[in-house]
Amino acid sequence: MKKASFYNLYFDDSNHKYVFNTLTSSLIGVPSSIVDALRKNEFSGISKDSLKFLCERGIVVDSLMNESRYFEYYYNTRQYRQSDELFVVVIPTYNCNLRCTYCYQGGNRKSRSMGANEYKAILNFIKIQIYQKKLKSIKLIFFGGEPLLCKDYIIQLAEEIRRIANETKLNFYSSIITNAVLVNQEIIDKLLIPNSMTIQVSIDGNRISHDKKRIDALGRGTYDNIKLALRKMVSCGLKKNIILRINIDKTNCAEIESILEEFSSLVGKFYFGRLRPDGNYGCNSELCITTEEYQTIYLPLIRSLATKYPIDRCERQFGKKHPCGFNKTYSYIIDPYLDVYKCDGLVGNSLFSVGKILDDGQFKKNDNFFLQATWSPFRYIKCKKCKLLPLCAGGCPYSGYIKTRNIESPYCEYTEELVVRELIAVIRSKNKGEGR
Repeated sequence: MKKASFYNLYFDDSNHKYVFNTLTSSLIGVPSSIVDALRKNEFSGISKDSLKFLCERGIVVDSLMNESRYFEYYYNTRQYRQSDELFVVVIPTYNCNLRCTYCYQGGNRKSRSMGANEYKAILNFIKIQIYQKKLKSIKLIFFGGEPLLCKDYIIQLAEEIRRIANETKLNFYSSIITNAVLVNQEIIDKLLIPNSMTIQVSIDGNRISHDKKRIDALGRGTYDNIKLALRKMVSCGLKKNIILRINIDKTNCAEIESILEEFSSLVGKFYFGRLRPDGNYGCNSELCITTEEYQTIYLPLIRSLATKYPIDRCERQFGKKHPCGFNKTYSYIIDPYLDVYKCDGLVGNSLFSVGKILDDGQFKKNDNFFLQATWSPFRYIKCKKCKLLPLCAGGCPYSGYIKTRNIESPYCEYTEELVVRELIAVIRSKNKGEGR
């Protein structure tokens, strides 16, 4: 016996009918007769070949199959398995040389920076992970604050971890998230080039818009400083390593194409980050862009520009959702207090620290570690009964916290209407590319 999958979504576009399965990501055009059969669970009028195809795509499943348990198993195996990749984000300082008007740290800004003891403890921690676990790769990311304020320590740490990775035959990947204002030849020669480092830099519009938001401690704009740093890195052969994040809000949409054109010779890739209304500490909410606004107003424009510029992440990645760093046991964010976090949105709020790195490099977990590591959407009845569960897996725990002030709450960012709108955009884009 067979039944239509619980995770089927049915929709129409341009007089064509489609079915999309959120569990398998199968998207197919079907005649009305098959849609009717799927809705009624009556397959006697469907040919054997068609029924076989629908079963292969997960549109039709065995009548006794519990699809929710299948996805729960899929999710849990990825949540708790021992990874062969170590992912470490090091925050060497909470200090910053800029005073961006929308900074998520806002009034919670701290001034702590890494010292020699913290450097040694973090190095010892990473060594323990490398030597005690069966790893194939390590990803080391520097974040802040502005990490280049601690350039000596991060240069030493990257050099030492790269050396150990080479000795133990591990793949080593490194990146830095920086405002680039402090980039100089020493940084390029000692940090960026030796580590083949990916460099993420942000821009907030054209010169006028950017210089109103991304300002230094004296209130001066930083647009020209950033552009000069990008030119310097490009002249040293680092163009392909540079990712320019274009922060968009309700004031700078009209500037997007001019920014892409101006910076296309200075970066390897662009991607867009929207100012979200779920930020904390008094974000400029009147400028923020909701998920629905992004999909209906901004994303179509970004997609149209992706044919001319190397834009990343302009399409939603459909597929079964994996756990994020929040509830994975092999992902660590370490701050200059040696507090460990699992989510960059919660960094700096010690109430959500999951433990501490001791001087000898041992990781002392606290109860938050187990609370966050075991977070699961399958605890919530509304998630288990939702057709969108494989796409969102309960949503972002941090966003749920911002909305409810409860870190254990799920967060429903997507609706069936928004998902269907995305699917229609994908279909039309594909049909346009095929000349139909």
